[in-house]
Amino acid sequence: MTNENERAGHLEAIYRQRLLQLFHHPLGTGDPDVAAARGWAKNRTCGDEVTFFSMQEDNSIKNCWQATAGCAIATATASLLVQETPGKTPEECRFLLQTIRQMVFEGKDPEGEAEWKILSAVHQLPSRHECVGVALKAMERSLNPENPENSEGVGDAVK
Repeated sequence: MTNENERAGHLEAIYRQRLLQLFHHPLGTGDPDVAAARGWAKNRTCGDEVTFFSMQEDNSIKNCWQATAGCAIATATASLLVQETPGKTPEECRFLLQTIRQMVFEGKDPEGEAEWKILSAVHQLPSRHECVGVALKAMERSLNPENPENSEGVGDAVK
């Protein structure tokens, strides 16, 4: 049991280090193309705000950007989404968002290897679930730019 606990502690330290790295050096923060679809979300509890921009071409995400004013977890989540989504269809992106939600909010362990799985450590911190959720909601809204929710805050509706 000790080896398993040591391994879990080691993985948690690696996850924390990568999350902080993404916070200090976020991905996809350049100026978005003016034609990019915009999705915005705000966590009314703490004030985190994420804007996610995506360019679609031939039914796939060609490029994306993010602008986050928030904590390390919200910023890291937005960065991981910027890294993961180019080349995916909107349907694949929605599936990814649902998979991350299940991992963070419900503790489900998704199959396969992917860097975004470092967010699984947040499952142990229920008070930080919305930090992940606000970035997920912003990206989801960028996939549906005509949705009137894009101008509303998130509050407790991040799941």
